Amino acid sequence: MRRYDVFFLLPLLFILSPLIAFSGTFHLSADLLYMQSSLDQTEFVIDSIQTVSNPSGERLTNEQRYHFGYKVEGSYYFCNSLTEVALKWTHFPNFSEDKTVSGEHLYSILNVTNPQLNDEDGTGTICDNFSIRFLDAFLRQKIVDGRCFSLSLLGGVQYGYLKLHEAATFPFLLNLRSIDATSRTHGLGPEIGVESRYRFLGCWQFVSDLMSGWLIADIDKDFSDNEGPSTIYANVKNDKYWRLIPTFDLRLGLNYARSLLCRQFDLELGYEIIVAWKAIESIYFVDNGNHGSSFNKERTLSMQGPYAHLGISF
Repeated sequence: MRRYDVFFLLPLLFILSPLIAFSGTFHLSADLLYMQSSLDQTEFVIDSIQTVSNPSGERLTNEQRYHFGYKVEGSYYFCNSLTEVALKWTHFPNFSEDKTVSGEHLYSILNVTNPQLNDEDGTGTICDNFSIRFLDAFLRQKIVDGRCFSLSLLGGVQYGYLKLHEAATFPFLLNLRSIDATSRTHGLGPEIGVESRYRFLGCWQFVSDLMSGWLIADIDKDFSDNEGPSTIYANVKNDKYWRLIPTFDLRLGLNYARSLLCRQFDLELGYEIIVAWKAIESIYFVDNGNHGSSFNKERTLSMQGPYAHLGISF
């Protein structure tokens, strides 16, 4: 975390301070996530069937595979069982997506445009390395507590960190031309949510959760384009600035709860979607005839897939 994240601790301490004065129930849980990553603008090369300067073929994309992550949560229920404070950590350890394409007529589409780069014979590669983590501190208040149905509202703060390092190589005459770009996003902001539970057959529940955060984000990105160690076509870094980034976390699941040895255990299986809206930014150069002509591309990062949950109350 960066130095401004100290402001995160203030509302967190305020939320957790009642634990000192009251007695209640603690709940700990761990989730195993298995999700497919998805990123806007994954195309990196055109595999053309023509030998002229105008490409005719598919814009090939990088892979989008499934990766493991985890989520851990600790919470405290007050005596009335209607109010709860919670701290949740979501993390996808560093993972990568990569692809290799070989052809006689490749057109690179990530770097500064140049007629000499068109119609190259060889191999193009791309590798995207990701790092994703979120920390949430919130208050959960149950507003409907019926025999078969319950509904809770959530409010708190969220911290998010997302990093993308993108490296690509393209054939260029007798050498390889390489692209290296990094985007880092640190954000902190409020979040709200709603959770519902529908009970049936005593121990079973249908679970539906939706949380949305609004990160005030500090975005840092750089870009380099070169041919070997000697020729550098571009080496730039954006000035940092702040932007508002929405995040969403939706899950649907089936939960089974059971008391054992004076403890309450629950198991849950379901499907979850995590979205960071336009949270990744990349630099693109668009015109070799006008040096420096470039723009930022905002890219949405999402993760979706099944999860398995285990919890214990004591």
